[in-house]
Amino acid sequence: TSGRMVFDWMAIHSMSQAVERVKWQGRLRNVGQKIDVIPSQEGPLKVWVTPKEDRRYVISADIAEGLSSGAWSVADVLDTSSWEQVAQWRGHCTPIEFADVLGDLGAHYNWGTIVPEVNNHGLATCARLSDQGYPSLYVREEKKEGVNYGWLTTAKSKIMAINMLAHAIKALDVKINSEATLEELKSFVYLETRDQMGAQAGSFSDTVMSLAIGIAILSD
Repeated sequence: TSGRMVFDWMAIHSMSQAVERVKWQGRLRNVGQKIDVIPSQEGPLKVWVTPKEDRRYVISADIAEGLSSGAWSVADVLDTSSWEQVAQWRGHCTPIEFADVLGDLGAHYNWGTIVPEVNNHGLATCARLSDQGYPSLYVREEKKEGVNYGWLTTAKSKIMAINMLAHAIKALDVKINSEATLEELKSFVYLETRDQMGAQAGSFSDTVMSLAIGIAILSD
């Protein structure tokens, strides 16, 4: 990388040697009373550990505009007990479509708590999930006039979440199975602007931010 890495190189290397094999890849299909698994080598969803009845899950998400040539929309499914990344959806779709993806993913993983980033395009995703009545949508703040759903990324909350992720990685408290995530962690650097962190030129940071949101929620 061209800048100073934010995340511990040796920990990332150690994790890359211990990733689980993908159990299946494809997509989920909502057929009303159940969620069907549709295997496909080109599918956007990778699953390393299938849902277990006695486990609870958090589904964190970084939401992009949906352009095929742009940033990815990413959702990570994390086991709240082991902090293992058990599944990841990474692809291109509109924020509205991504809400349905998250709803199906949450339903499949025991109605896990969905934590979408609410900034920009994420507002439409959160609104869709709320309107559809998803039962475990993360509430950031409650006010007299209603509730504020989703994770709000600010300069302060971004630094907090990234620092929590950095600590979890260095301590090997989180188990990362996605090669895409591990590669983006390597290219996530300190920028020239003071106190700023992000992807180096030519790289993305969507998987980093999705995972950071999930770890921040688990650390709370």
